[in-house]
Amino acid sequence: MELKLIIANIFAFLAALFMAGGTSLKTKKKIVGALVISDLFFIIANLISWSLSAAIVNTIAIVRDYMVYHKKFTRPLNAILITAVIAIGLFVNTRGLIGLLPIIATVQYGLIVRRARYPQLVRFSILIATLLWSVHDLSIGLFAPAPIYLMSIIIIARNLLQYRRPKRKASKRIARP
Repeated sequence: MELKLIIANIFAFLAALFMAGGTSLKTKKKIVGALVISDLFFIIANLISWSLSAAIVNTIAIVRDYMVYHKKFTRPLNAILITAVIAIGLFVNTRGLIGLLPIIATVQYGLIVRRARYPQLVRFSILIATLLWSVHDLSIGLFAPAPIYLMSIIIIARNLLQYRRPKRKASKRIARP
């Protein structure tokens, strides 16, 4: 394995650790904060492994996650970022069909995170994105994060079961005489 690919795998491994750890956090803000760090490491790994569409998608994802973290993520901004992910991602795609997986993963996450009121919706979206990204990364030779992806899928599934959506409060009804 060449040195460049080894270094890319180290960064991808660190990114996957932050992604997996982030899904165990209890609030949407903390989950998204961990994803910003994960995105930074994934950008480096994808640039080194020459997956430009993935690097661009992660760069745009940092902007999105930063805005979500600071509660400044609006519908128009989401539309702009999703359009940018699709347009720029397709333009710089150097990996064919495999290069489309990061774009799909990021678009679906962008659509979910904007509307998610509960952390488990964010976790579910991360689960879908993790599956898509794992296929992409394995296809381009980033094998180091594979065990973390598997653990992430298990952790996310556990967290989805553990942190169920809170039940709605029963509406106050006036008893009829």
